[in-house]
Amino acid sequence: MANLTLKEAFINHKFILVEEMLKENSSSYKELSNWDQSYLVTEALKHKSFNIIFTLIDQKLVETDLFELDHFSGSFIETVLGNIPFYSQPISAFNYEILSKEEPNEEAMSFLEKFASAIENIDETISNTTILKWALVKRMPAKAIEILIQKGCKVNEIDASENSLLHLDLPEEYFGLLINYGLNVNHKNKGNVTPLQKAIDAGNKKAVQTLLENGADPQHKDNRGNSMFYVALVDKLNYDIYDLLCEFDSPNFDETNTDGVSMLFEYIRRLDNYSSENSLRYLSKMLDQGADLTHKCLYYGSPTTPLDMAITKNFAVFEIVLNHLYDDINEQDDNGNTLLHKVCNVNLNFEAEKAKDIYKKVKLVLEKGADISIRNAQDKLPIDLASNDNLKEKTVQLLLKQNQ
Repeated sequence: MANLTLKEAFINHKFILVEEMLKENSSSYKELSNWDQSYLVTEALKHKSFNIIFTLIDQKLVETDLFELDHFSGSFIETVLGNIPFYSQPISAFNYEILSKEEPNEEAMSFLEKFASAIENIDETISNTTILKWALVKRMPAKAIEILIQKGCKVNEIDASENSLLHLDLPEEYFGLLINYGLNVNHKNKGNVTPLQKAIDAGNKKAVQTLLENGADPQHKDNRGNSMFYVALVDKLNYDIYDLLCEFDSPNFDETNTDGVSMLFEYIRRLDNYSSENSLRYLSKMLDQGADLTHKCLYYGSPTTPLDMAITKNFAVFEIVLNHLYDDINEQDDNGNTLLHKVCNVNLNFEAEKAKDIYKKVKLVLEKGADISIRNAQDKLPIDLASNDNLKEKTVQLLLKQNQ
């Protein structure tokens, strides 16, 4: 074995010999390629031959001053931190859920504590990251994160975009840990985005819950003037997170965003013929929660209500809306139009299949007590508006029957 080279020694896992060779002839390590140097470190850690790591440090064969590094990726420090055997196999975002249930190896934890003490300027930012941020992204055990913080990593670091560590997409246990170290759950980055919005965007329900339990504000408005309720339900269609938000606060359905539209209005506007049962169910839920169908919004510069928008949607949407309309069915707008006028006046754009939808809507409005004799400001009856399109012939016949 005495004739083995350093490379042959670590390839054959002769780590006691490797340690002796490093002490007796430190230049042999420098003669290795960068890849072989990393492989030596990786294999030593894999087999828990931790003394080799400290021999490399003691012999000054590796750089442990973060400030002196040109880049973090591929450095000795990153190679060590990325290969500490905390679990039965290397951890990643893909196997985190399984491996994180294991108790981290105590020997590996003890090694980290000693190794972290050997890192100079451990709180330094390099290559737009820090050791703590890197460790969080790599899903190091929560206990390991605490060790790094205790050894000098700054938990309150802010990046160039003013993101805090809570803006990262992380498992919920890290959020609780970071919050316990004093991070502000409502800290806004340069884009006015809070950790709660980041978690909603990522669909991280458990993180959302942890943030809410620690005072995150669901009423915070993004740059478009939308609350977190809007972001969850309208933008992300994440019904579970919307329900969770509603456990902590109630949406304000009267407020409008920078586009001049309310949450209900925009939700209805985005519904189409392919909308799921869930999307219709949550339309009902918003209406049950008190969303106002007659609250005026601005749509292409014109005052338009969610009810007006629902008229243009398919029958399933219109039926839900009408079943939640508690105002007078014959109420007239500024132009004297009733709901029946508006339904009869929908432009079919030569689409014959929409004619049946209009027929069903008119029939439903009539069942709800609509008065066909009301004239608008232009002295038009609902039947006059329906008569302008041959495709609405059945609707006209339906209205004529009401006079008999």
